[in-house]
Amino acid sequence: MSYKTQEIGHNTTVITFPWPKREPLPDDLPNVMPFEYELLPAKIKPYIENCAHALQAPPDLLAAPVMVAMASLIGRKITIRPKRNEAWSVVPNLWGANIGLPSVKKTPAQAKAMQPIHDLDTESWEAHEAELKENAAQAHMRKAESKALEAALTAYYKQPKDDVDPARISERIAELAEEAQELAPRRYYTNDATIEKLAELLTANAIGLLLLRDELMGWLRTMDRDGHEGDRGFYLEAWDGNGSAYHDRIGRGTQRCGSLCLSIFGGIQPGPLTAYVSDAMGNGIRADGLLQRFQLIVWPDAPHKWEYVDELLNPDAYRLAFSVFKHLNGITPESVGATVPENGLPYLHFDDKAQKIFVAWSTELNRVKVPNAEHPAIQAHLSKYESLMPSLALILHLADGHTGPVSAQATAKAADWCEYLESHARRVYAACMHGDIHAAHRLVKKIDAGSIQHGMKVRDIYRNQWAGLNKTATTEALDVLEEYNWLRVKEVQPDSGGRPSNIVQLHPELRGKSDG
Repeated sequence: MSYKTQEIGHNTTVITFPWPKREPLPDDLPNVMPFEYELLPAKIKPYIENCAHALQAPPDLLAAPVMVAMASLIGRKITIRPKRNEAWSVVPNLWGANIGLPSVKKTPAQAKAMQPIHDLDTESWEAHEAELKENAAQAHMRKAESKALEAALTAYYKQPKDDVDPARISERIAELAEEAQELAPRRYYTNDATIEKLAELLTANAIGLLLLRDELMGWLRTMDRDGHEGDRGFYLEAWDGNGSAYHDRIGRGTQRCGSLCLSIFGGIQPGPLTAYVSDAMGNGIRADGLLQRFQLIVWPDAPHKWEYVDELLNPDAYRLAFSVFKHLNGITPESVGATVPENGLPYLHFDDKAQKIFVAWSTELNRVKVPNAEHPAIQAHLSKYESLMPSLALILHLADGHTGPVSAQATAKAADWCEYLESHARRVYAACMHGDIHAAHRLVKKIDAGSIQHGMKVRDIYRNQWAGLNKTATTEALDVLEEYNWLRVKEVQPDSGGRPSNIVQLHPELRGKSDG
């Protein structure tokens, strides 16, 4: 084989061999299904279309949060029993996340999708303020009466009197406290709270609550800090909407939350997510099923075609969408024909056609998809679709204004949602299962941009600390690119002596000249 020498830098000689043909790299991420607007409730669809066009953002980034927002309004009010005879009730409580770089507009998309929740919360606070003003005198009287009764109770136990009934005084104090509690506003969401405060909020808002974060990594990192060891367990219990929690603290006594139902939504960038998912797919503390609870997690492709848009959003489209949120906020078990058991939460069943769809879908899930998944983490993720599908069916059914048993149309649409979400979930896990390929594609972009030059030292590449290209990822990426003949990594010894260095030799096609 012929070869020749080449000077690289000062006083450094490298022997180079003929270059074979470059081979195409494998795809770094699997394809995902594009979002179809028909998956949305009829009155929600125009608003999401309008916002996606105005923002030039993937519709996925609006659809996922809007579904989680609607789920948080239904919460524990109405559940669904997917099986006819088994008393298994599913609370339509959902967790989701938008994945993408800031350029895909995930934050403004999430804000637009959550606008109806913000407006409901504003209405609640304004009504609360008006009620406080209207009942200010009664509030002062209630407070004064409560203090007087507490003083009378204390005096009685110091010096009992026959004409004082301590039991009646205690009952009246409790009544006054309950009257004050009834004036508390309905809370719809929170952005940041300790688990103790969340337990208080959930106790006061037994239907459920939405935890809304711009960036989920801040929330995830909080659980890894000292003093927050119990946070993960709290959130894991809060996912299915049927849990309860005790908090025992010295000085604060025991606090019990009997309605642990928390929806969660936020955004996250691919780099931090990949690192987190890698841990969650291992055997460490993060491999506890928390990730698999994010069932509405979407990672869409960036739009291929961008166009400049400068127009007002359609107010009629928003009013139509907001009417759905108002409807879901106001439904009761009686208004939708739900069964109210003596013990347990109100529920609906599937109708006959919908039941057949669910049985067929569940059979395929458990016989084919879960057993054949390529990693235990994916198996765990898909297994939780058993509750996701009926949850989505119930949400779609109620959001379209229907009552009674959940329809076949809503159930078929929920099955389509699951197929769509599965493709996105597989992308999330693939980014870690094939992290070296993903990193190689990142490195190729740096080569194309001219940030990596022929003869550049390897350590100078990873010292740039480019997103997703730390020392380990860079080394893995270089191994892949060398395997596919995109470059060579050579150890060189300077003629002047000193420590040897690893340098990168780019394929001639990548540097615009022949190299043998």
